[in-house]
Amino acid sequence: MKVGDLVRLSAYGESLTCNYNQRGRLGLVLEVDAPLRPTHLGTAITVRWSGHDAPSFQVRRDLKHAK
Repeated sequence: MKVGDLVRLSAYGESLTCNYNQRGRLGLVLEVDAPLRPTHLGTAITVRWSGHDAPSFQVRRDLKHAK
């Protein structure tokens, strides 16, 4: 994923209760961070979801590209 990509929750991400507010929404990738472990580069992603004012932190596994 790159900055500027449109995303939505993956099936795995929708199954998590912590992503309750993001279900059914589109998001815009604002930043792709390197996490604390350099072996997992690009897994910490900051997303601004439609209908929300503040961006949120997501894990790469929770997201998929929007079609």
